[in-house]
Amino acid sequence: MRMRSYLVFILSLMTMVVFSSPLFAEQDQSLSQTQSISPDSQRNDLITGKVLWGRLNLQQFVAVDESQCVSGGACSAMAANKCAALSCSPSGSKEPSKCYGDKLANNSSQADLLICQAVESPTPENMVSYQNAFPETHEADFVAALALMQAVKGDGAKCQDMIKQFVGPYGKDWPEAWLVNMSGCRILSNQRQQAEEEQDYLIWHNIAIGETTCYSILGEEIKMACVAGVKAP
Repeated sequence: MRMRSYLVFILSLMTMVVFSSPLFAEQDQSLSQTQSISPDSQRNDLITGKVLWGRLNLQQFVAVDESQCVSGGACSAMAANKCAALSCSPSGSKEPSKCYGDKLANNSSQADLLICQAVESPTPENMVSYQNAFPETHEADFVAALALMQAVKGDGAKCQDMIKQFVGPYGKDWPEAWLVNMSGCRILSNQRQQAEEEQDYLIWHNIAIGETTCYSILGEEIKMACVAGVKAP
């Protein structure tokens, strides 16, 4: 039972991304200052943008390690996940447990094996085996963390595909929290910059007040979500 408790703890750290998402958790205060709206001509929109970007908290995907996280929370969890994903890479140490402090000092070898097995090959079989080993963990949390780790490895498409397979096609009931994770896929894999994602979300947000349309959004995934009727965050 003691071994189980340690391994459950590591998975909880890996999967804080969803529960610590900007829709539910404390906001990071370090936000991108890059935006294309004139503060003189559209002051109200600029203020709205800052509030929106604070809620999105995309900064969590930009911080390289925990030292760059302003207030911990989702940012610290993501920094640990990045470390673990890199540790499980072909040239990594294969010791992802070290990315989570001294909490896994005991039984770290088994934790390392389970984590890297899932990160390196997120096949349905490996995912089921891993989930069966940790029945207390919500499947959504596991999928979100593992998908984002694929983006850390450079595979943003795999990250987004895993999320879509789990959540389903875009539609009016698509959960808002997963939009943030989809942005994480693109930012972590260097497909897009934080500021680009934030600007597209601001355009999407302003559609509700008749300022623009879905086709003004530059990012294809966000545009597709908008056209499909997903509610803007």
